Amino acid sequence: MIKNSLVHFLLWILIQLLFKVDCQRYFTPMQRHDHTATILDNKLYILGGSGYGGDSEFFYLDFSNKIDTRKLSWYDLSDMNIVPSHYGAASVKGGSNNDTLFLYGVYNSAIALVYTFDPRINKWFTPQVSGNNYIRKQFLTGVIDQRGKMYLFGETLPGGLIVDDLTLDTDMLILDTINLMWGKGSLVNAPPARSDYGATLLPNQSIIYIGCFDPKDKQAIGKIHLYDTITNVWSTKITIGNIPTQREYFSAVLGEYF
Repeated sequence: MIKNSLVHFLLWILIQLLFKVDCQRYFTPMQRHDHTATILDNKLYILGGSGYGGDSEFFYLDFSNKIDTRKLSWYDLSDMNIVPSHYGAASVKGGSNNDTLFLYGVYNSAIALVYTFDPRINKWFTPQVSGNNYIRKQFLTGVIDQRGKMYLFGETLPGGLIVDDLTLDTDMLILDTINLMWGKGSLVNAPPARSDYGATLLPNQSIIYIGCFDPKDKQAIGKIHLYDTITNVWSTKITIGNIPTQREYFSAVLGEYF
């Protein structure tokens, strides 16, 4: 009798686990914008954002198997999320083993400035980061180099809509995701205050910044700003050819060159 009861109990646990996985698999996320998207171990993790009530959702898309774009399989992790509703944050993959999600830019001063997520155990943490940085910024792009340093340039300070340059910030914050330390980069020859730009890391470990929200310069996309993460030096290049129109709120991805 006891043996049969144990078998029934184990079967019940198994059914609950299968039901939970099935619910996660057929999860349909809400539409959103100003969210973060981070790839860790062939999974695209989506967090936060603003839109249609999904700002507290946390979920991922698994790329380890063949993807059918007509029927995406999303997995819901919202029950494990401790990060409050937010939008306009920045995230990267970093840490000592380059397998941790780092989130910065949650604008509510009552909560943590930095969060980390360990995908191996599906758990969030609020790490203690040394250094004197209490700046909270929104709508920024985080870029991480091969040394595990996360670069956070410019963007907007919390407090509402952008009305002029006074709401923009020019600091180059640097978060060492391995040693958990704050630092700052040089602003000599840095571009003017801006937000909503595109940025990505080049093979030579320079970060390229292109486009932005700049009400005073409608041709800003013709100027390419480079920050050398090795030498801590800024430089500017002028593009040639058929220069595209000025834009903001876009992404920049480095592709293969053949």
